[in-house]
Order: sequence, then C-alpha cells, then structure tokens
Amino acid sequence: MIELKAINLHWISEEETERDLCAHGQVLLKIGDRLVSDGKAGDWTVSGAAYNLLSTLQDDYINGSSYQWIPCCGHDLFFDEETEHITVLGCPYGIEWKITCQNNKVIHTFFDGEIIETDRVDWARAIGAFSDQVMNFYQESKTKEPREEDREVYKRFIEEWQEKREEVGRLMNDR
Repeated sequence: MIELKAINLHWISEEETERDLCAHGQVLLKIGDRLVSDGKAGDWTVSGAAYNLLSTLQDDYINGSSYQWIPCCGHDLFFDEETEHITVLGCPYGIEWKITCQNNKVIHTFFDGEIIETDRVDWARAIGAFSDQVMNFYQESKTKEPREEDREVYKRFIEEWQEKREEVGRLMNDR
C-alpha cells in the first residue's frame, strides 16, 4: 500500500504569488509500513517533488540512483544539457532514497538498509494523484508571471511535468 499526498499547499511569498514558481507544503508518504514523511514535519517543495517522483518511472538518468525525491528547496530550475531535462536545484536537505524499476516492480531502498517492493502501477497511481493534486493547486492560483530570466525554463518545467504525467497515465492504462 502506498499513501502519498500534499498537505497545506502554499506559496512562500503570499504577496507576490504570481512570481513564486514553486509550491510548498508538507508531504505524507507511507510505503507499506514505512512512514517516509509524516505530513507534519518539514516544508517541502511539492512541485519539485511531483516532477521528481514522476521521473522515477521513466528517466534512466535518475532510475537506480539515490536522489532527493522530495526537495526542501527549489532555488532554481535549469535545463541540463547532458540529460536534456529540467533539474530542480535546492539546498542539500530533502527526503532521499534509492528507487529502481525492475519489470513490474518499483524497489525502494532506504539508507538504513530497508528495501520495499511496490507494484509499478500502484506506484504510478500514487505519484500521478500526487502530481494532479499539486498541479490543481497551480491551476487554482494566480497565473504565474516568471521573471524574464526564468520564463523559458519555467515554461519547459511545466511542459515536462505534463509530459511525465501523461506518460504515467499511459502506464496505468496499459494494465
């Protein structure tokens, strides 16, 4: 069983929400009996988390590595020419573990050595619903007006996020 949801979604800057490009909040994530994040502690960049978690099912450059799937901060978005994807850069704090996809399984390996296997479609459903929850928050908020220097990369971030979400949707429908 996987439980994943964003709680207390908000923008860091309540005065200029149209300039704030990263949604924040708490994250409740439980995989099997493992409580990865309790939904009370932390103030995570949930937009970066949605984007990153969608990547777990399709991006070879991340798959199988330890990665900050739920970042604390999203100071900057940049286009990584090596991977040809947007990268969310932040501080060194976040929720990190190793995720590997093998056939119809997603294997979560934590730093204490615990390994949890989940069904790939169940994982896709959980991260898809989480992504939709965060994207709905964007759609219900003021239209984003990125600064000139952020416009292109922000546009690419949203496009890639939507592409990744569509791919996860196709995976769920294939089964």
